[in-house]
Amino acid sequence: MSVPHPSAADLRARSQPPGPPARTPLIAAVAALLALLCAAPWAAAEDLKTGTKVPIGGKVVDADGQPVAGVTVLLEVSRTYFSLRKMKEIRGDRLKLPTSTDRQGGFHFDWRWDQHHNTFELAVGLEVRRDARDDFEIVDRRSVTETVLAGGSRDFVLEVEDAHYLRWLRRFLDGDASAEETRIFELHGRPDRLEMAADAPGVSTWWYFSLGKAVRFRDGSVEQETAFDPVVPEG
Repeated sequence: MSVPHPSAADLRARSQPPGPPARTPLIAAVAALLALLCAAPWAAAEDLKTGTKVPIGGKVVDADGQPVAGVTVLLEVSRTYFSLRKMKEIRGDRLKLPTSTDRQGGFHFDWRWDQHHNTFELAVGLEVRRDARDDFEIVDRRSVTETVLAGGSRDFVLEVEDAHYLRWLRRFLDGDASAEETRIFELHGRPDRLEMAADAPGVSTWWYFSLGKAVRFRDGSVEQETAFDPVVPEG
């Protein structure tokens, strides 16, 4: 019985080294996702060198565009990365740098760039003391990562939606809140919304939607308490 001789094409194919094993669609998709997650945070920051001053500043205003002076602005800096073990994005411990707004609501930081941190947020609020420990009451928060990675800015505008509550909280911290305001605040905490009556100076309503309660004050005294069906936040 004769054995067929291999053709020249067969001999050339056999002489080539084996190629890399083919990726399954799932492995290829995961690899592409990881490459994207790893590269995205640093793409805009590739020209920044360690020690470079990155300006981060702007002003804090209320809903009418008026400056909010004397409040604390926190620059929160951390590192975000994708964990293969947990298969999700992980955010490391936050470095918190505080400053206060001036009379025009202005604030600024000079962040010195490093090669570790890649996530940046600004938070507005006031420092409070609860249960014998210091806390920070946040009234507004904003991510500024993309702008910081692109070189920074001094034109951030942080709008405090509930500036009435912020001003009342400052009075409370200064010891100027009434005894009944203090009692309600210590009993229920921060109201979901603090509404000032436009046509009645000294009249305000604290709304606690999740509790189904509204408390109306006149010159610091409780004038009326109203109950309604609690409003459950979505999600």
